[in-house]
Amino acid sequence: MYCQGTESGVKDWVSTVQRLRYKDFQLVKKPAEKLFDDGIKQEQKVPYGKLEEIETVKEYGATMEALGVRSWWRRGMGYMGET
Repeated sequence: MYCQGTESGVKDWVSTVQRLRYKDFQLVKKPAEKLFDDGIKQEQKVPYGKLEEIETVKEYGATMEALGVRSWWRRGMGYMGET
């Protein structure tokens, strides 16, 4: 899962997901300010309150790339080392 929004909104979302007690839930990366791969400030690309279901990891990776956070996601998942 990936969530973006205000700091308090993101923290509330993470708390809600943790309380759901998904069998394999792991908080891979703690909530943090969004840092884009290109280092340039961009407008938020996800409308407020929108929920999307993504079927595959490949599609999820493409979504992370479109949001400008693919490198952050890959580091968090252990696909590449911290720099």
